[in-house]
Amino acid sequence: MTIIVSLRTPDGVVVGADSCLSDESGNRNRSRLPKLFRIGAVLIGYAGDARLGEVLRYQLQLAERHPKTDAAAWISTVVAPAIRQVAVDHHLVAEAADLLPGTLLLVTDGRAFILHSDYGVSEPVERYAAIGSGERLAVGALHGLLHLGIELDDPEAAIKAALSAAAEHDVGCMAPFTVERG
Repeated sequence: MTIIVSLRTPDGVVVGADSCLSDESGNRNRSRLPKLFRIGAVLIGYAGDARLGEVLRYQLQLAERHPKTDAAAWISTVVAPAIRQVAVDHHLVAEAADLLPGTLLLVTDGRAFILHSDYGVSEPVERYAAIGSGERLAVGALHGLLHLGIELDDPEAAIKAALSAAAEHDVGCMAPFTVERG
């Protein structure tokens, strides 16, 4: 259970995450390790199995993107396979055909991508994206804020408002929040 949310601005992508870790019994804890971290040129946010975030944070290595390679192509053909291999090597999945135990929000080159559990990659048409149990709440909050023009002055405040909406109405999300520019 979690909320990771991004907002594309003219100056790049702003990303926010909550700090809730929960288990199958419904127990919740706050984590000191942020759900956002950087590997090379990619800002990564994870939702799902906490072990997924730990393993990727400390084990994922990415080849640099060639300047002529589009970010979407690089995410699909280099980053996603590298994540799959780390998942196999560290027993997050039994074999490469198994589903990833979570979803990732990947930000690079001013663009946000979602890596789904089947390793498929999507790039939202909207300026905002979210993953995790609070996804619908955060997306709804950002949709409303954008139509009011609030994020134009302070995108970090818009991200915090979306995170707060998710934390207020979804038991799997909680403050404190981390906000970074990707």
